[in-house]
Amino acid sequence: MNTGSNNLLIIGIDNSSLAYSAKKVGYDTFTIDYFGDLDVRRISDDFISVIEQKPGVSSGRFEENYSPKALLQLFEVFRHQHKFMGTLLSSGLDDSFNVLYKINEECKIIGNSPETIRTIRDKKKFFQKLEKVGVSQPETLITSSLDLAIKKAKDIGYPLILKPSEGFAGTGIRKVHDQQQLVKEFRNLSLHRNKEIVVQEYIKGTPASISFMAAYPKSKIIALNEQLLGLKKVYQPEPFGYCGNITPYLPNRHTMKRCKKIVEKITYSFQLMGSNGVDLVISEDDIPYVIEVNPRFQGSLGCIERVYGINLVKLHLEACKNKKIEKNQCHPSLFSTRLIIYAPKRITAPDLVSKPSLRDVPCPGSIIEEGEPICSIISDGLTRDESLKRAQETARSIFNHVLN
Repeated sequence: MNTGSNNLLIIGIDNSSLAYSAKKVGYDTFTIDYFGDLDVRRISDDFISVIEQKPGVSSGRFEENYSPKALLQLFEVFRHQHKFMGTLLSSGLDDSFNVLYKINEECKIIGNSPETIRTIRDKKKFFQKLEKVGVSQPETLITSSLDLAIKKAKDIGYPLILKPSEGFAGTGIRKVHDQQQLVKEFRNLSLHRNKEIVVQEYIKGTPASISFMAAYPKSKIIALNEQLLGLKKVYQPEPFGYCGNITPYLPNRHTMKRCKKIVEKITYSFQLMGSNGVDLVISEDDIPYVIEVNPRFQGSLGCIERVYGINLVKLHLEACKNKKIEKNQCHPSLFSTRLIIYAPKRITAPDLVSKPSLRDVPCPGSIIEEGEPICSIISDGLTRDESLKRAQETARSIFNHVLN
């Protein structure tokens, strides 16, 4: 009889690297996914998804079809079929607290509790706490009032950033240059998102993330990653939409010390456990400004494991179950890029199954709508530019195929 003592449940919308990582250390993986990509199906011992990709059938638009409740419904199916030792979270449920509470009641989340996630995702309290403990952040207002947003914009100065208070992967973020554009974008976000809007100082610099392991009150930086956002060459439709990352990002010693202090303060302030990420911008004068915290596994997981020769699921479980953080870590000997590419028009998915450098592989013949993700490209190099160039070359070959 299967007691579930070796079964890990993985749930979210970015699951391939997480499932691979769990399998590498001997766990049976059971995945609840949105897209239903072929490689996630193949690596999982059992699998269920919101989208059932089929030749000749459109997978639709994520923005219109995604619902955290749909993942919860699949969870209800799975929990009656299998037993699990616990749940690992990827992206997609950060702001869906009722869903997280229900999952945790039936299959304990290994890592940060729903209450911790709720606390850290409360933008107003989050930025207040950062200010209290002395963590650099952009000047920020969270409001549903256009009048207050206009007033704050005059204090901050243009350009500035507008974005919904809830969301992920950079969707809905807009850079505005004057009051006229502010009014237009604020009303548009308010109409379509029905949430408070974040009005934030624009920091010019390098988008980055810190991947770290926590076992409150201890913490350790695993890697810094350069974030790839809004790349038109991969047909990302959102100006700040997530297109992947390059690992490692190597700041100067002074900036690295600042990042270490940030991680220590955030871990202690929110009592974090396991694998976490901090999204930030490193300004032109090398100051890291915190944008948000992702209290779960990051999309950079696969690249980090390739660069440092570690297993993040293993480290996560050790931190959460035994409150131990592994100290030894090799220095990076290569750079690894994850590049997510998007459909330049409504396309028929090519057969990408045989390409080992790809993740999130679609079903051949399925219909991918314009602006929706095609797949992720993983490439390595001895330098940052070499790693990125190889990913871009693979992207061009795929685009040439689908556009001809």
